[in-house]
Amino acid sequence: MRKVRLGRTGLILLIVAALNLGYWVRNTISFGGPLGPQGWVSTMTTGSSGITSFVSAASRNFLMNFVTPYEGINGRMVKGLQEAFQKSDPSLADFYLIWGWNHEDLAGNPLHMFLVGITLVLSLCFWGRFKGKWLGGYLAACLVMYEMLGLVVHPDLYGLRYQLPFFVAWAPIFGVVVAGLDGRWLARTAAFLLLLAALPWVFFNRSRPLIAMKAEPERFSIPCDWHFGCTIVGSILLEPDPTILFANWMALRDPYTKISADIIRSDCKEIGLRIDSHDNEYLFWWLLKAPQSGIRLETIYTFPELERYRDPTFKPCAVICTICGDRQQVYGLSLTADYGEVKLYQGQNYVPEAGP
Repeated sequence: MRKVRLGRTGLILLIVAALNLGYWVRNTISFGGPLGPQGWVSTMTTGSSGITSFVSAASRNFLMNFVTPYEGINGRMVKGLQEAFQKSDPSLADFYLIWGWNHEDLAGNPLHMFLVGITLVLSLCFWGRFKGKWLGGYLAACLVMYEMLGLVVHPDLYGLRYQLPFFVAWAPIFGVVVAGLDGRWLARTAAFLLLLAALPWVFFNRSRPLIAMKAEPERFSIPCDWHFGCTIVGSILLEPDPTILFANWMALRDPYTKISADIIRSDCKEIGLRIDSHDNEYLFWWLLKAPQSGIRLETIYTFPELERYRDPTFKPCAVICTICGDRQQVYGLSLTADYGEVKLYQGQNYVPEAGP
């Protein structure tokens, strides 16, 4: 049995290494560490430890799943957490809760968290039924993973997304406990009820709904109210592809679409990107249908540590720029279109510039 466990552990470690080894090696070569630049890593982690930080992180992550549409209730929850832990956890000064039950970046998981608690209680109450199985070790590993998440990743508005792997990993525990309590009927009933509970998020997604929630009536829609909010766009059965693509960045749709149309009309096939690290590069790939259209997109502006990965032979005839300010010329190319959020520079005399 011990050999089997060791073999399984080795297989898991091998899978983890296979998925991550390339990134670790590249980051180590480029930045001296497997996780990336030390300064950046320090800003993306809590940078603290100890029992107080442990409890604070767990409480913060827990509360994020129970945000309500009532600002007063949310404010009291945040205030209580800050009063209890802010002296030892200064990051809580910027912590707040925002209601977005059907938003892909903001939606909490109250039902999932409730079922985690129920499953944990039931597994302890009926431990004899699961004794000797893998449940104990797997359950402990999931709980440690959740707490490590709070201790490693600093809090931000979209921190709920980081909790998704925990809920996915907990699903087998829920299945084993429910199936082991009272035969098949309970497991089937639970599966059916969970399927029904998922339907509101399937049909009424905030940015890409099947059935929209709109103040004004339209096809495939229902009225919205302040509790449940309105969807950003109409039903995906009606909206054109660009609207669906830019659902969460509607302010970028027109400038990005116009600059892509300019490039297509120019017949330029070598396009340089001078954009910030948080800009949505894939939007340009989709709009320009690259690389299938024959258009080549390459980043020409990056950190000094990453210069080695640039192609020195690449000489674009157009540069898309989101961080050029009022410059009339970059890389020897002249400004030909200014759409506010994004600018286009074109020409045949590309001259490389130094990085940041």
